[in-house]
Amino acid sequence: MNKIKVISNYIRNVRSSKKCEWCGIQNGIVGYRDLAGNFITLDKIKSAKKEGYDYFKNELYFLLNNKDQLKKDPTKISLSLVYLDGDKNNISYAREPENIFNPELNNLFCLCQRCSFRHELKLKSETKKSFANQLEISF
Repeated sequence: MNKIKVISNYIRNVRSSKKCEWCGIQNGIVGYRDLAGNFITLDKIKSAKKEGYDYFKNELYFLLNNKDQLKKDPTKISLSLVYLDGDKNNISYAREPENIFNPELNNLFCLCQRCSFRHELKLKSETKKSFANQLEISF
């Protein structure tokens, strides 16, 4: 097994305990996000229904009128490894064998789709600002 696979396995299964390292959501659970971004599992929806509470008439009401079928289908949480600085070549944390599993030295995080997407947007925004600040217009 190569080094990056060992590191990936360690981060996904040991360090993060199969949860998003930023929001704590468990890998593999299925459900919906409400408008506030809270994740409601199918199990929670089913048990609430038995008790007389209908999430689709409350927190998830917006799904009933949505014509986009993809948004009506439940989401399965899937974790992925994300480079914090966006640089896939930045693997300095793994150059020395004794430091491979040191959480202080790595650039990789195990994130859910939502956290990963938000981080990617932040990186793109920072890159655009940095690029704009570097431009010098001379006449």
